Amino acid sequence: MYTASNVFILGLFSGNVIAGVYSSMEKLTLAVKNVYVPLYQALYPWVARQEDSQKKQIINKIMPPVFFVSTLITVVISLFAKSILDIVYDDILITSYANVFRILSFISVFSGLNMLYNMLYFPAIKRYKVRMNILIFGGLFNMMMNLILVQFYDIYGVAIIVATTELLLGFVGYYYFKKLSNQISKSNI
Repeated sequence: MYTASNVFILGLFSGNVIAGVYSSMEKLTLAVKNVYVPLYQALYPWVARQEDSQKKQIINKIMPPVFFVSTLITVVISLFAKSILDIVYDDILITSYANVFRILSFISVFSGLNMLYNMLYFPAIKRYKVRMNILIFGGLFNMMMNLILVQFYDIYGVAIIVATTELLLGFVGYYYFKKLSNQISKSNI
């Protein structure tokens, strides 16, 4: 919900050209974000078979390398945004919005961590409703804030809200990760 609505809302307020520019960058960002999907899908069956008390330790061990790699990706995109857009699209208009791509690069860090909780941990402990509520909250936040900020900040507002939504999903996921893993620890005592 929160990824599909971005281009639509931007197109309504800023026109098809700007929506197309954003869409081209969103596709690159989605490719970076999807780096984590096969990793988490491969780990899921193994994590799900572990004792609930061990799952917290596993997630805590996975977190630092995910953070390191995703931060590295963000730094590379931030430093070479214009060159990357030039190589991939070779379009002056798209390249002129390199700062939007730099803003979107933070999704690498935020989504890597939020997916760790929302895509790996919560399903592994069978807390599907918690996961669903977090994702619905993120989707509603994203749509409401986009409807407001796109009017003032155009394509930059959408990029900021998309990155903020991923950050928010990470924070809320981490909050419930701590809360639920502490409950599991106490119930095992």
